[in-house]
Amino acid sequence: MRLRLRSTVIEARPTNLELFFDLVFVVVISQLSAFLAADPTPKRFLEYFGLFVAVWFTWAAFTAYADRFDVDDTPHRVLVLGAALANIIAAIHVDDAFSGGSEPFALACIAARVMLLAVTDRARRGIPEARGFQTSYEVGWSIGLALWIVSLVVPTPARYALWAVAVAVEVATPLVTMLETRALPLVSSHIAERFGLFTIIVLGESMVSVAAGIAKIDFELASSLVAVGTVVVAALVWWLYFDCVTTVHAVSAWYVYIHFGVYAGLGTVAPGALLAIQDADDATLPAGARAALCGGIVVFLVALCFIELTSRPPPAAQRRAAARAVVALAVLGLAFAGAVLTPLATVGLLVALLLAELAYELVTLRRSSPA
Repeated sequence: MRLRLRSTVIEARPTNLELFFDLVFVVVISQLSAFLAADPTPKRFLEYFGLFVAVWFTWAAFTAYADRFDVDDTPHRVLVLGAALANIIAAIHVDDAFSGGSEPFALACIAARVMLLAVTDRARRGIPEARGFQTSYEVGWSIGLALWIVSLVVPTPARYALWAVAVAVEVATPLVTMLETRALPLVSSHIAERFGLFTIIVLGESMVSVAAGIAKIDFELASSLVAVGTVVVAALVWWLYFDCVTTVHAVSAWYVYIHFGVYAGLGTVAPGALLAIQDADDATLPAGARAALCGGIVVFLVALCFIELTSRPPPAAQRRAAARAVVALAVLGLAFAGAVLTPLATVGLLVALLLAELAYELVTLRRSSPA
């Protein structure tokens, strides 16, 4: 298939290559989940979010590219599959990126970015109307790549500072480009479907964590009830995202950026669920487990608020955003109150809050759209 703008395609659906690329990130999310569950300390949370944004940037950049350009020839497949392999290698070294494995992790990130620049350059050369837009991307991302390469000869911890600067440059490049160059259109239906699929991938890790937790408890009562509660939490989050989050403004760059909060927040729910099941018989949930489980839901809900508000929503959507903010504050309070509550009570109250939010939003949607 020749390279062309996807906006010219009558039916823009994800290709099999895009779906395979998404599948690679099952490994990435799984490794990041295990990384956080092993030591849920403030330092580890900071490292988790840093690694998450470094790897997620690759997925988001390739996803935005696939949304703007429709191509499925051999060179494109080779480049995307090469990036997929690089991300798997990066995932393998997530657990030691800050403790002896920083060079392999950096090399994998460098390889993924080389592939990204290669597909970007193909679009710049192949589609005249994309030339200015893609040139700006190449400049910014080349600077980021150069910083990643320089980090290989810089000792730690300065190496990590260079990683942070490199990722900041990469993430900021699309925003700067939109201010300077007329943006190429995103295809709302396609980008919404791709982001929805990635949400399922992240939520799937919660199911894996619950299964892993149950496998070690031999179906003890408290642990089993907590496990059921965490499954319900994942189900309510799924329902809330897919039935109550509008996608009409998926053409906005903010839709892409704010989803980092959606994914990073949900990414901590899986290790939080695992830790809650393992500690179900304790008097209270440890702070790390509460931060992962409740804190992840807070980040998720706040991200959903911003998704609504960035679209200049009608009053009904504004009310939904306000309700999400209220529930996010309540869940944040629950994270602190959990210091004196049993694990089962903490998970049960979390379920109740999410259930109340879902019920409110479904009623609000039904009233605003009777059809």
